[in-house]
Amino acid sequence: EGEPGEMNRYFVHLDITTGSIAVEAILQALVARERTGRGQRIDLEMLSASMTLQTTRLAEHLQGGAPGAALGSASASTAPHQAFLCADQVWLAVGVERESQWDGLCRVLGEAGAALAADPRYATNPDRLANRVALSEQLNTAFATDSSTGWELLLRRAGVPCGRVMRFADLRHHAQAAANGWFQERDTPWGHLCVEGPPWSFDGTPTEPVTISGANGAHNGDVLDGLGLADHPAAAFKPIVQDSLRWSVPRDA
Repeated sequence: EGEPGEMNRYFVHLDITTGSIAVEAILQALVARERTGRGQRIDLEMLSASMTLQTTRLAEHLQGGAPGAALGSASASTAPHQAFLCADQVWLAVGVERESQWDGLCRVLGEAGAALAADPRYATNPDRLANRVALSEQLNTAFATDSSTGWELLLRRAGVPCGRVMRFADLRHHAQAAANGWFQERDTPWGHLCVEGPPWSFDGTPTEPVTISGANGAHNGDVLDGLGLADHPAAAFKPIVQDSLRWSVPRDA
């Protein structure tokens, strides 16, 4: 849940990103096999996968030679396009990508916005990028005068893309998450829990929770027997909890 611009080191982002990119590669290889009748080896490693997340910033370096400044939550191509801390201590991400959105932002900000609209340093997006530090300081001051909820309402009415940076507690009760049924209440061997579901849904083969044996050591005997080590002491280990939840497409769907 780190603040904008901070690295969240407690989440295995690259593991999941690499797996997602591997799925894309596998699907492409399956299409190629369908067309050519030949399978092929796929090579993919985490470094390449991680670089795909930095495509635009890498392009800046490769084409311009500049090292690329650290911008925190800000965009390298449009300004203002970053998160601002509001009076309720909630970050609000605001993304201005067109001049009409810049005009809308200035109108919402009242007197402070009128001053920004009249300032030649911010006349166009290239001007705002060249003066992003001064612009950011002025916007930080302006957004600190009201709550994130108030600013979000006004900005959305003005057609300016924005959104509050939500904590996990916010996501737990988010209207869209509730409508999608992403959070599920389930009885488990550990008691009644709220668990997360899959991020997708199929209209023909809906996913459903199933119980499987998943406790630590639950399959020791089977694995060791397959290795010809049925008499190994670990084969006698009996896990206390036998079941855990996973999400799966029903076989008879």
